[in-house]
Amino acid sequence: MSITAERLPTILNADPGHRTHATEHHRIAQLMDRCDRLERTSEGHEELAKLRRIRQDLALAQAALDRRRSPCDRWNGRPLADVYPCIHAADAELVTLTPPAELRAIAVHVLAHTERYLPRLDQRRIEAEKQGPDRHVLADALRAAYAAGDQAHKQLLTLRNVVLIVFMVLTGGAGFTAAAGACFPEALSLCFQPDSLPVACPAGGTQAQPADIFMVQGFGAFGAVLSMAFPLRYQGPSGMSYAHMTPLLAVLKLPLGALTAVAGILLIHGGFVPGLSDLDQPAQIAAWALFFGATQQVVSRLFDSQAGRLEGRALPGTVAGVSGGARVGAGG
Repeated sequence: MSITAERLPTILNADPGHRTHATEHHRIAQLMDRCDRLERTSEGHEELAKLRRIRQDLALAQAALDRRRSPCDRWNGRPLADVYPCIHAADAELVTLTPPAELRAIAVHVLAHTERYLPRLDQRRIEAEKQGPDRHVLADALRAAYAAGDQAHKQLLTLRNVVLIVFMVLTGGAGFTAAAGACFPEALSLCFQPDSLPVACPAGGTQAQPADIFMVQGFGAFGAVLSMAFPLRYQGPSGMSYAHMTPLLAVLKLPLGALTAVAGILLIHGGFVPGLSDLDQPAQIAAWALFFGATQQVVSRLFDSQAGRLEGRALPGTVAGVSGGARVGAGG
């Protein structure tokens, strides 16, 4: 997959000091090294021309990585969304040029990707596993595996953008609720007045005040933070990615916890929870706000599980290398 000449000026408009994708640069360097070795042993003009095209694509991919990213690039997953297909196509093309003596080592590299990305009954995976080290069969299987990985990356990017939108909406909702509670504390009262007992408010006063909404939201957000201890068993695998979901999903829980805490206390206040309509101590209100903030995990868990599934597929970590026993990033 070539980066077309029309896009060359844009891609080469790069900041040489802006190098943040160390894994991708390393992967490109490895492929360049393979081009060097194959070029020294190649004799046919067709093979040399193909190697030159691969080199050009890899050089443009490296320049794209160095380009300073705009907010629009970050939203669309660039430059990685452009670079990955180029790296993957170069890797598969190099397999077709591999000398017979090196095919067994290449087969280990290819089969690691096919096992990761292709279903067990996929015909290309079956052919690659049962055939001898045929470079064209291996190249076809590797292209299919990379295509499946790239698709998983795109799905992960889409999920990240959805989570970002949800986060902005929830943050706006939490801000609006806080402003409404601060400006109209009586209308959005979070205080309780049990029979023959003093009024109990979240901030400890004897009447509704602006601090009440902030106390409830604060305890709700704290409850959300505590709930993060449970899903810490999931950590996104390392590797190249269009999107890093784990930090974003963690931040999403804060406004969601603040809103669920306010909603929960209002439900108790309105008598929708039988037996819990007579909270008579600020500590009880705080405890329930903490609890309701933690229950946001029921909702955010849907995003957690989906992100875990996609990251587990898109970010395979490391697989066996193809030269010198090195470990290389699978790159999705």
